[in-house]
Amino acid sequence: MMLDHALIQVPCPICGADSPRRLAEEGPLGIVECGGCHLVYVNPRRREPQAHYHGEREIVIRKYGPILRGERAHNRDPNYQQELGVLRRLKPSGQLLDVGTHCGFFLRMARGMGWTLTGVEPSPVGAQLAREFYGLNVVNASVEGAGFPDRSFDVVTLVDVFEHVDQPLELLAEVRRVLRDDGLLFVKVPNGRYSLFKYQLIRQLLRVREVEIFDAKEHVVHYTAETLAATLGASGFRLKLAFVPLPIQDGPWWKCALRSVAYRLARARHALGGGFGPLATDIAMVAEKTRVESTLRGAGPPTRTAAWSTTDDGR
Repeated sequence: MMLDHALIQVPCPICGADSPRRLAEEGPLGIVECGGCHLVYVNPRRREPQAHYHGEREIVIRKYGPILRGERAHNRDPNYQQELGVLRRLKPSGQLLDVGTHCGFFLRMARGMGWTLTGVEPSPVGAQLAREFYGLNVVNASVEGAGFPDRSFDVVTLVDVFEHVDQPLELLAEVRRVLRDDGLLFVKVPNGRYSLFKYQLIRQLLRVREVEIFDAKEHVVHYTAETLAATLGASGFRLKLAFVPLPIQDGPWWKCALRSVAYRLARARHALGGGFGPLATDIAMVAEKTRVESTLRGAGPPTRTAAWSTTDDGR
C-alpha cells in the first residue's frame, strides 16, 4: 500500500482560526497552538495521517496475532479494565458503541459486563479481524457513515481515538445525535501537557534535537484538560467526571517504573484539586448531553489557562 506523506497547511480544527504559534516540531511536522482558542494541533500535517491503519491483513496479523489468538494479553488490558470499571459504575447496562474499534481489543474486554456491544471501524482489515477472532458486532465505517438511528446508544466510547480526528466537532455532533438523552460519552486522550513536558525535557536537558514525542504523524490534535472540556462543552456535552487514567505501559522496565511513579503523583495532584499537570500521561473524561447544543465556531476562545506552561499548577 502506497502511503501519502504529502503535507498540508490547516487552520484550527475547533475555531477555524489561522493564527498558529509553533511550540515544537517532529521532522517536517509542526505542533502549534491556535492563537484563537489555544487548541494545540499539528500544522503542517500529513494529508492522510491515518492511512496506515488500512494496511494489509498479513501485516496486522504479524503484529497482533498472538493477542488475537489469545496467546498473550494486550499491554493496554489494564487500561481497558480501569476505564470499563468506571463506565460500569455510571451506566451498568444498555447499548454501548465503541468508535474506532480497531481489532476489537477494547470491546473484547467489555463482553459479559451487561452492555450490548457495537463497534465502528473505518479499516476493513481491523473490522474483519474483530468479527473473526472475537465475534464482535463491528461495522466497517466511520460513525458518521454507519447510519445509526437517532438516540440509539446509552454509552459511546472514544478510547485513544479522538486525538486522531481532524474534524472533532463533526464527530462530536454525530456522537451527540446517536446518544440517548441520558447517555454518556467517554473520551480518553494523551495529555498535551505531558507530551510538551517530555519534549522540553529531552530537548533542553538532554540536548537531543530529533525526538518523536507527540506521534504527530497520526495524532493530529493534542488536548489539555481545558481544551478537551471546552471542545466537549461547545459540542453540547457537560462534564460529569474526569480522572487520571493508568499509563499505557510498554518499553523497558525503567520507563514503566517512571510512568508508574508519575501516575501516582498525578493522581494525588488531581485529588487535591490540581487538575491534570505534566505528569498525567493521559486525560479521561465522562460527559453527558446538555439540553441545548452549542458551537465553538464564532463563539470566541475559551478562557486562557496557561495550558502549555510546564510550571503551571493547573488551577
